[in-house]
Amino acid sequence: MTGTNQSDGVFIRLIYPAEEQSINLCERHSEWPNWYPHQNYKIGYSQVMPPRLSPVARFLQYAAGDYFIPILPNLKPSANKFPVIVFSHGIASNRTTYSNICNQLASNGFIVAVIEHRDESACATCVPSKENSEFNWLQYKKSSQFVGNEYDVRQVQLQIRVNEVQRTLDLLRKLNKGEQIENIFNNYSTHSDECLENRNDRHIDFKNVMDTNKLILAGHSYGGATVICGLKEIPEFQIGICLDSWMFPVKEIKPEDVKQPLLFVNMETFQSESSLIKMNQFLQNSKTVQVWTINNTRHTDISDFPLLVMAFSTWVTSAINWLIPLQSKANPYHIHEATVSMCLNFIQNNINIGASKAAQIPTEIEVTEGIQLKIK
Repeated sequence: MTGTNQSDGVFIRLIYPAEEQSINLCERHSEWPNWYPHQNYKIGYSQVMPPRLSPVARFLQYAAGDYFIPILPNLKPSANKFPVIVFSHGIASNRTTYSNICNQLASNGFIVAVIEHRDESACATCVPSKENSEFNWLQYKKSSQFVGNEYDVRQVQLQIRVNEVQRTLDLLRKLNKGEQIENIFNNYSTHSDECLENRNDRHIDFKNVMDTNKLILAGHSYGGATVICGLKEIPEFQIGICLDSWMFPVKEIKPEDVKQPLLFVNMETFQSESSLIKMNQFLQNSKTVQVWTINNTRHTDISDFPLLVMAFSTWVTSAINWLIPLQSKANPYHIHEATVSMCLNFIQNNINIGASKAAQIPTEIEVTEGIQLKIK
């Protein structure tokens, strides 16, 4: 975290290939960061649910326990020069919601900067307090709380998001030059897994490890809309990847204003006719735009939620999915593997990342190319 507030700082989690590759992750499981970086994120997720599901929300908040991400903090990055992915989350999410997919991308040779947006679209987030050494918490703002029409409010949020993308890019470039960055978390103890080691030269570890000539902007849902707007406003990004993108906030952006190659990976059951018509405009406008659909999938399958639901017993999992459709019938690990494979192949085809062969989509997953709607 940098800056003094949401207007001049940025809040990211940086995931990268480590120099030491012989570490046994399972033996060091006590060091894994919590999927809930703070209890306020549990509360935030539960408050996102509609009132009729409040009993389910309370159950998940108090009975779900903690989940941990199989990565290790504060390791020295590999000395190689890696392409960079900036990732934007969807509505009611945060910097850990897509940990499995982002970790897989990093494992394939990318430095992944996951933004936690502070536009009141995250399930919860925080900013430094000016009065004391605590954080001020920002909760998710539902559309029912908006003043004015939703499209206008989303435009304000979208601009905040794109500004955060730009500040993230600026931060990464400073790290890549070896410039010292003040991590606000070093002054707080409530987010210990986010703190850098207590070393004055920690920034040197990241000098020249990023290939800032190979920049990819990716995101899910509202993050997909952020990608489209970000490509338009920040031409330094060479590629955009939209995972089941929400197209409503970008309905007025002209496809010809986005010059970069663009990949849409859709889940089968989320997209509306108006969204697909808008995607088709991008598809028809450029030969460097691709649209793929993973069949038998839901919008939330891109996130970690289906993996968390699998941790419960079968009957509890079935009950949760009946009340809150978080998981499709397809195996979520296969869905993530297919999504990452399509991303890697698209990136390789547009900016050479040195892949020796195409990434394979699991045979258990069925994908279809193109718009899955008859456009009139």
